[in-house]
Amino acid sequence: MTRLPLLASCALMLLAAGAPHQSPAAPAAPGAPAAPAPGAPATLVAPAEQLAPAAPEVAPPLPAAPVNLDFEQGELGQMPAGWKMTAASERAGFGADLTDEQPYQGKTCAVVRGISYARTPGTATLMQSFDA
Repeated sequence: MTRLPLLASCALMLLAAGAPHQSPAAPAAPGAPAAPAPGAPATLVAPAEQLAPAAPEVAPPLPAAPVNLDFEQGELGQMPAGWKMTAASERAGFGADLTDEQPYQGKTCAVVRGISYARTPGTATLMQSFDA
């Protein structure tokens, strides 16, 4: 089902129910087209992207097993390949990137950073999804 903005969907419901086709008089903004004459039917125009249903987004297939567990894949300064932060962690101001500074073993490691200062301590989640 295509979702229209509340105002447009209410207006469509009123038109479908046989409500009067007059718009309430409203002051016109400077440079705006003139309001329809009293008694003239009102016209509701919705942008084309709201009328045509959007093609469903197809999620990429999940890997069969966890990937990049040693954090050796990816570009320095970027999110490690195969990993992501949860939306809640990002909203809380956390981020993660790949670094070559002091890895426990190997050449690189991931570091989770608090991007912004917070008065209360928080937690961040660096995760990956795979087919189980």
